[in-house]
Amino acid sequence: MIGGTASVRGEESVYTGNLTRQLEETFQNLLALLTAAFPEPSDNPLRHLHNLRVYYPRPDDLSEIRHACTVELGGNLREEFIQAELCRSDLLVEVEGLAITTNR
Repeated sequence: MIGGTASVRGEESVYTGNLTRQLEETFQNLLALLTAAFPEPSDNPLRHLHNLRVYYPRPDDLSEIRHACTVELGGNLREEFIQAELCRSDLLVEVEGLAITTNR
């Protein structure tokens, strides 16, 4: 289970107000988590993602978020996008999901 992955470094939110950069940081954080959880050599640890739930507060951001997820994570992933308030008001996207040990 992967919960609450967002554009955070340490205890600080980063790239406040910049959705594109927050998405990039979120994907980097996902990659770091998956690399640690699945240390076997892999050209793409993100392949372990199976289900993804993406939260976002601003309705106008959905198309950019959906596009970024497709580009970064591929299209073979079950995704759900939910407009909701996030745990920090300066975050524009937050991701949770499920990673599995077998290839998709």
